[in-house]
Amino acid sequence: MVLDVPRGPCPEHARSAQYIRDVFDHFGTSTLTRPEGDVRRFALFDAPWADGEGRVAGQENVQNEIYRLLNNFARDGRVSRLIVLHGPNGSAKSSILRCIQGAMEHYSRSAEGAMYSYAWIFPSEKIVKGKLGFANEGANASLPSDSYAHLGADQIDARLPCELKDHPLFLIPRSERKALVEQLKESGKIRSDFVISRYILEGDLGPRDRAIYDALLVAYEGDQAQVLRHIQVERFYFSHRYGGGLATVEPQMHVDAEARQITADRSIANLPRPLQTVPLFELGGPLISANRGLLEFSDLLKRPPEAYKYLLATSEEGTATLPQFKISLDEVLIASTNEKYLEAFKEHPDWMSFKARMELVRVPYLRRYSDEVQIYERQITPAKVSKDLAPTSWRSRPCGPS
Repeated sequence: MVLDVPRGPCPEHARSAQYIRDVFDHFGTSTLTRPEGDVRRFALFDAPWADGEGRVAGQENVQNEIYRLLNNFARDGRVSRLIVLHGPNGSAKSSILRCIQGAMEHYSRSAEGAMYSYAWIFPSEKIVKGKLGFANEGANASLPSDSYAHLGADQIDARLPCELKDHPLFLIPRSERKALVEQLKESGKIRSDFVISRYILEGDLGPRDRAIYDALLVAYEGDQAQVLRHIQVERFYFSHRYGGGLATVEPQMHVDAEARQITADRSIANLPRPLQTVPLFELGGPLISANRGLLEFSDLLKRPPEAYKYLLATSEEGTATLPQFKISLDEVLIASTNEKYLEAFKEHPDWMSFKARMELVRVPYLRRYSDEVQIYERQITPAKVSKDLAPTSWRSRPCGPS
């Protein structure tokens, strides 16, 4: 169970806000001299992983405000607010989020940005020589190790990845985690000055995995080591396209998370007998997909307030209540909206309740000529424009909305 991780900022032990803050730091900064004074620009908004395609021109004040909020969340040990980017159409709200998401995808594939979760492994009967996953000592002698994690695909009857991409340390009882963390520090696997978040020390398994864990613990008569034989620690990568720790909620009308019972599903028919009578639920939706990462609410206020009232609890407590149970989440929530909808929402009776759980970040139009020029330098090129243009014609385009 102890991961062989490199020394460094330990992203695999961090909360989502800490991780995204580390993403900002990873790409570095530069200092720009402006008439109003020096300003810090974060290099991730230059999209270096895509040769600058999709970069954000200007908006350094917005970048620094987002970083400040992430730093506050990291210091507090929890994400307690919904970040709302508000401004006129065409002010780069979506582009800012695309850059952050792209940076997270790129960073998660580097050695220093590695993230880990786990899957349940249930070996075939021909491997354990008995009931699936519950063999006696004689049968276990045929296994290559004490863990089922290294079995080949043809030796496994069922494999269930963690839907929430929870941290593997959640499989260790809370009472033992702090001692384990101290051991990792002493062995040099975690930096001695790294502060482990409350999320790691106090978090718990999701509903399905808790049900599996408890059922196995009963079947193995309280032997936790036998339960952990079924765990395969795996690395995961952030991916907006495939819903890996990144997701976008469009302004539709349905709930952003759901659960369905899968106990009778043929896909899990090969689970061990003790689990076949346990009610198991499959979680889905953007809230689930974005756990341990970032969830974007595009044009949030275009939805009626009742459709996102659950954010009052989710943004403050990091939980979501479904009909069957409550789930704990660890994700940074960032919404976008334009000024028209925000001003209208301020007249709503629930505005003050939402305001207390929001961090408003204004994203204005660019007012600096040099920033606007950077946009047209990439948009108006021979490859994108078929007509002949005067060499400096794009420089005469006025600032303002496209």
